[in-house]
Amino acid sequence: MDLYEAKDRIAVALVESIFRRARYRVRPFQVDPAMLRFVREDFTPDFQATLDGEDGTEREFLVDVTYRPFVEPFIALENQRRDSSVFVLARRHWPALRSILVTDHPDRGRSCFQTVVVDFTAGERRLRTVDLAAAPEDTTLIEKYGVAQPFFSRYVELAAGDPVKNKKDLVTSYEYLSFYHFLKKQDNQAKEYLSKLLELAPDNPTGLEIQKILSGETPTGTPPKKGGGK
Repeated sequence: MDLYEAKDRIAVALVESIFRRARYRVRPFQVDPAMLRFVREDFTPDFQATLDGEDGTEREFLVDVTYRPFVEPFIALENQRRDSSVFVLARRHWPALRSILVTDHPDRGRSCFQTVVVDFTAGERRLRTVDLAAAPEDTTLIEKYGVAQPFFSRYVELAAGDPVKNKKDLVTSYEYLSFYHFLKKQDNQAKEYLSKLLELAPDNPTGLEIQKILSGETPTGTPPKKGGGK
């Protein structure tokens, strides 16, 4: 596995974590070979997410995650493909599909997590991205993820004085807070909590994944075949 493929897997793990912490049920996508031929042979959504509504209804959709070091050139290339773009083809067959790009080199003011939007204007489909937290269909996701932030912030204030006794709960709190501020593009706060997390738990998977994204390393090697230029 080269660095590019490793970052693609990290991206999927991070996005899955966002959904799980927002109380979505996450399960792997069940591959239907017959359906895949209508898109591209190397394309599959990564997972299925389901949220139980307060009224008893379920909100369910598929999620595809792609790591790209630079988003804009990638989207420009997909726009050149017009109706042959994997994002256009996939959305035709899976209307509830959400395509999320993860990058460690976002443009200034942009998030590391961006949702691909398919616009239809002047008789032509065009792709663009919006930050995950700003996507109309995903605002509830980010809001639900952030509900516990005041609780965890208050807990670390009270428990940090005895890190040995409170290690387990502090690790959980620092993990949550570092990821929360990372999603909110508050990198200084994210790094602060990340440092505390890795001090207590150097092998924490979530912390190491965030650290790799924030390190800004540009991968080398051949992109893994996973659709959309992956």
